[in-house]
Amino acid sequence: MSGGSLDYIYYKVEEAGLDVKRNAKTNLHKLFGNHLLLVSKALKDLEWEFSGDSSENSADGAIKEVLGKSYKIKELIMLKEEAKDILHKLQESINNLEQE
Repeated sequence: MSGGSLDYIYYKVEEAGLDVKRNAKTNLHKLFGNHLLLVSKALKDLEWEFSGDSSENSADGAIKEVLGKSYKIKELIMLKEEAKDILHKLQESINNLEQE
């Protein structure tokens, strides 16, 4: 399929990361440039995955690299919110059945 599912945005992000690093005036600038390069890698891997050019979940490693260790906590929070929504819908269904 040859990519393109995200309009090759990774390339622009990569260019931005390289430009930031090249023009960095502080270590924080350099770190941000490096961060953009990690984001670019994750976007490229995800684009290839979405386009069928690589296997399912092949971008996960690069995405986890961007998110850092906190991704596990964020993922658990998301799952908790999804579970709350499911429980709420289940309770509504039970209430509706009891009213019939």
